[in-house]
Amino acid sequence: MRSKCIWLSAASAVLFLHMLPMMSQVKGYSIVTSTKPDQYGLVEVIIRNNSKQNMTAAYLAHTCSGADRNGSEVSAVGFESTLYVFLGSDFQNPGVPPAGTRRFEIKSANANCPKTTSAIFFDGHCEGSADGPFGCTQMLVDRQAAYAELVRIRSFLQKIPDDDPEYISKFAADLESRRVELSQLGSADASQKGVNGRTQVLQTFKQRLPPYTTPPPTLSTPTQTLKAVDLWMALLASNILLPPD
Repeated sequence: MRSKCIWLSAASAVLFLHMLPMMSQVKGYSIVTSTKPDQYGLVEVIIRNNSKQNMTAAYLAHTCSGADRNGSEVSAVGFESTLYVFLGSDFQNPGVPPAGTRRFEIKSANANCPKTTSAIFFDGHCEGSADGPFGCTQMLVDRQAAYAELVRIRSFLQKIPDDDPEYISKFAADLESRRVELSQLGSADASQKGVNGRTQVLQTFKQRLPPYTTPPPTLSTPTQTLKAVDLWMALLASNILLPPD
């Protein structure tokens, strides 16, 4: 009986090892593109979350040749729930839940170009292509850079007292100065330093301040704005692999 149990255990182990490659090939997402364009020449793209955790970003990118001076143009559809937030509302945007989907439309002409796909999940891991502006490498760099930019903003706000009558103008000036500084970087440096993620943070705050609009209560004082910054940092921190201190 004991030898039989040992044989069964060994057989189970061998079977498990044979299954490992198959298990590792299972992707946590799928992207389906319709084959027939609608009356406007658009085809539908459905991004589905096949995993057991929230999918916080996903993109389908097509690279078409002969479109610009570099010989190619990237056209992408998708979402990034941790970078595109609306300050003062629901910071805990879950993205796409398990078994959930997001629908998009693309030009049928672009659908014929070579494509890449990528998706990031709640634990911070990314699946799919590593290359390009919508690939795993750049998407994760942008997230970490956005977090770093929030750290910078937090440090700036901590130096301003709540009773400073020039708080709004000082904050707006700092955001614009930083935007200009980042805009002067070359394309290689901008990509490496995650300027896309940093700029998204800056623009999100700028659009909630004059001259765009009247500041909401969530940004009415440095203390209130720090709370908004902390919420966004917490959201990002749970979805990226932060570098060690």
